[in-house]
Amino acid sequence: MNKRITWWLQKLPPKYAERALANYDGETKEAPSLKMALFLAFMWKDSPEGWLWWEAVYKWADYKQRLPDLPKFIPVASQPCALPNSVSYKRTQRLTDIS
Repeated sequence: MNKRITWWLQKLPPKYAERALANYDGETKEAPSLKMALFLAFMWKDSPEGWLWWEAVYKWADYKQRLPDLPKFIPVASQPCALPNSVSYKRTQRLTDIS
């Protein structure tokens, strides 16, 4: 049975769910399973975590393999953020940028 992708993504462990929801592009609204929700939620290669990291999370959802370690940066709001000097970025802020 299809459920909202956001519903499925919230079934991930909390820190992983936070990252998946921050990356969610909203294009696909529903999926039949957690693994399909992960696959359809956003382009893994365009995410700050990268394709290989999300592939490992997908394998955990599908085969219950070991979850990858969390990356060393903190996800922020999925909307672009304005920074000084007209620089903008999306979705992440490196720990080294936080003082």
